[in-house]
Amino acid sequence: MGDIGVLAQLERDMQVKEHWDHQAKSCTVTRDYALKTLELREIALHVRDGMRVCDAGCGDGTALAYLAEKFPNCTFVGFDYSPEMVKASRRAAGVMGYSDRITFYEGSVLDPPSEIRSSYP
Repeated sequence: MGDIGVLAQLERDMQVKEHWDHQAKSCTVTRDYALKTLELREIALHVRDGMRVCDAGCGDGTALAYLAEKFPNCTFVGFDYSPEMVKASRRAAGVMGYSDRITFYEGSVLDPPSEIRSSYP
C-alpha cells in the first residue's frame, strides 16, 4: 500500500473511531433490544462456569455485563476501538458492581491491547 493508501486508511480509521465515540456519548449503541437479547442468549450457551471470556469490540459492555450476571464464577475482559466506549463500559461495570470481574481496554481487533495478547495466546 502506497503513502496515499496508508493515509486513506488512517482517515477511514479516524472516521470509524469518531462514529463510535459519538455513539458512546449519545447512549445510542444498542438499538434493537430483541436482536441483542438473541445474540446474548446464543453467546451464553457457550460459556461455562469458571471461564475467562474476551469480547473484542465490546462497545458499551452490555454483553459482558449480561454474562457477568449469569455467570458469577467467570471473569471477563473486553476491548474496543473507541476510548469513549471503554469509558462508558467501565462506568457501567462499576455501577452494576461487576468491576471486580470485568476489565476493559482500548484497542482494535487488528492490534489488541498487550494485556489481551499476553492473556489469550
